[in-house]
Amino acid sequence: MRRLFAFVLLLCLLPLAGVVGQSVETITINGGATGVVGAGNTAPSFFFEATAGQVLTVRLETSTDGFNPVMLLADAANAVVSTFSGPPGQKVIGGTFTIATSGRYFVQIQGAGGTTGAFNLTLLEGEQPPQPPTPTALPLPTDMPTPLPEAVTAQGAENTGLSPLIIGGQTVTGGVSADTPVQSYRILGAVTEQVLDVRHTSEGRFDFSLFAGDDETPLATIDGTLTRSALVIPAGDGEYRLLIRHAGVAFVADYAISLTTLAEGSLIAGVSAQGAPPVSAPPTSLPTAGPSATPTAIPPTSVDLLLTWSFDQFIAVNVSGQPLDISTISFAGDNRRVDTSYWQRANGGLSLAAFSPGACVGLRPLAYQDPPTLPGNCRSLGGYWSADAVVFWMGDSFQVLFNGVPLVTCPSEVGTCGVDVP
Repeated sequence: MRRLFAFVLLLCLLPLAGVVGQSVETITINGGATGVVGAGNTAPSFFFEATAGQVLTVRLETSTDGFNPVMLLADAANAVVSTFSGPPGQKVIGGTFTIATSGRYFVQIQGAGGTTGAFNLTLLEGEQPPQPPTPTALPLPTDMPTPLPEAVTAQGAENTGLSPLIIGGQTVTGGVSADTPVQSYRILGAVTEQVLDVRHTSEGRFDFSLFAGDDETPLATIDGTLTRSALVIPAGDGEYRLLIRHAGVAFVADYAISLTTLAEGSLIAGVSAQGAPPVSAPPTSLPTAGPSATPTAIPPTSVDLLLTWSFDQFIAVNVSGQPLDISTISFAGDNRRVDTSYWQRANGGLSLAAFSPGACVGLRPLAYQDPPTLPGNCRSLGGYWSADAVVFWMGDSFQVLFNGVPLVTCPSEVGTCGVDVP
């Protein structure tokens, strides 16, 4: 069960009224309330009483530019029932839900990405979807390409039942989110090599994979820590599939995809780390068949804790051959700081002071509630926690700290890092 305190690192929701930086008010059904998410009130909350089977609609409207609100509906035990959000610039969010058990519930308002602003909140009886929002147009980069006609965008594929076709010389734009987590496209081979360029155009993150025909093994996979990637489609007949998947963090992930002919000897924008400016470099060439090779990191003998990560999970494995004290280990990156107490919450029987050799622990974004995939060097999973607040490895790099002192800095694009625990 998801717990609300897993969403917010800095808030302890029991008791709510005693927390600095968080207000607690009431809202009546068929009534409204106003509030502000700001430095002095980072998560205003509104309590209400409801009965089992009752159908309610919650609606939030803001007029503050740059404020990206997120609503969390939770019960008296702090268990999250529903979350509601929208893409950056959307002024109205909300939805309908059914009360499972009679009792006290509350709606909490936060600002995604640290954004702040004022809002009006209403709680209505019955199924009354929020009125269609009028998004505020966001400024696009000056080099933003013109999208394809709707017939070949992610939202419409000419009603053929096939995925949209990416045509050389044009650009497709689209997005993935928690509601629409996957988008699929088709690419046809040509007489010359082609460059497939995929760019993030919003705060959200996604990963993508390229497949040859109906093969289930990808030719290449690029995870959500990269803001721009380029791959070469080999010359020749054939069809390829491009799958774009939401990376599980709160934001909608928008993208732009272009397909161009690779001019001999030319250089294009290549893979760029998150937050770094794109660099001019040759694109990555794809093999004509078979999976791309994945390098295996061999830990040096001084490594006690081996860290591996991808867009949807983070794993720490005790490779020292003896019990480790990880009780004072913490991680800092992407404006987040996470300590090992999350694993203690997940498994009260886990010993952080004597972490077993061969055991591992994991973290996942909130969208991934299942246990993480264990690496071959992990014999048992000591515990894992799913929350967007713990996703610290999505920036350029993160630090591993011991008693608050940095031990090592791990580049996020590498995907593995060894730690010598004192």
